[in-house]
Amino acid sequence: MSGKKSSISLKKFEQRIHQVYAASPWVDREELINKILKTLKRLKLSEDDVKELVDMLGDFSVDEITKKLRERGIIFSPMDLWTLLERLRADGYVRVITTKSPKPISAEVEAKVMSVVEEAIPPEERPVEVPALPSEVESVLSKIPVPEVPSESIQAATTVVGEPAAMVQMIPPELQEKISIVRETKIVERYFAINEYLKAVAILPREGNIILLSMYRDVNVADAEVAAASTTIVYHASQVSGNTDLGDLKEIIVDSDLGYLVLARLPGELVLVALFSADVTIGLMIRDFMGLKNEITEILSSL
Repeated sequence: MSGKKSSISLKKFEQRIHQVYAASPWVDREELINKILKTLKRLKLSEDDVKELVDMLGDFSVDEITKKLRERGIIFSPMDLWTLLERLRADGYVRVITTKSPKPISAEVEAKVMSVVEEAIPPEERPVEVPALPSEVESVLSKIPVPEVPSESIQAATTVVGEPAAMVQMIPPELQEKISIVRETKIVERYFAINEYLKAVAILPREGNIILLSMYRDVNVADAEVAAASTTIVYHASQVSGNTDLGDLKEIIVDSDLGYLVLARLPGELVLVALFSADVTIGLMIRDFMGLKNEITEILSSL
């Protein structure tokens, strides 16, 4: 991926939710309302809901309309709304009239990128913590002669500790660049900002040995725990899906007393993980997870 193409693609992703759409001059309000109702039939929006949306066109960006609709209890993700308006634009019902400058994102999240999950190393290769010996035992042991160990053996023993850092360097440059674009476009932060129930997001390979990107808010979750749980769940769910002729695995929802863990496969044998608090409604959780997944998938697939 060339630097020029990457820069253009980054701007494209950054600006689209800040675009302002307006009804085309030759389309009257009732015609546009009826068109949206037919287009969004499966979402079961009321006519009043659609009127709220139409009345905001021309004044507010995709991002602003999404937030205002949520305040009214109408659940859209930014990706949902942008996709709808682009379909209407392709059919001539709306047009883009301007692009607003992005506003600062208020969500405060702890972010990490390209971190190695040491706990994912096979058990036989993990360093073992040896408890301290009593002083009298140490005194006896100190009098026992210790044979000289060749330097090659010492080097071999320490390569396991150094290996995880090398694993990060082995990530293909194209994937590193795509993950950088995901981070720079602040896709994940945007979903944190519009969904107070979203507590954690991570992207990792199916092997779970590296966390490509992880962000947390108000939770204390170790990358290793996320990786271990996610890769195990996805692996077994994929096996079940294949063995029962259900087709390819799409999304998994794990319901627990304290919240929901939602997982999905991404292009390139990657896994997307999101943690939501137990107070979230299922509809809001699914809409935002799917929006997040679709935006990240677009970057991973098309650049």
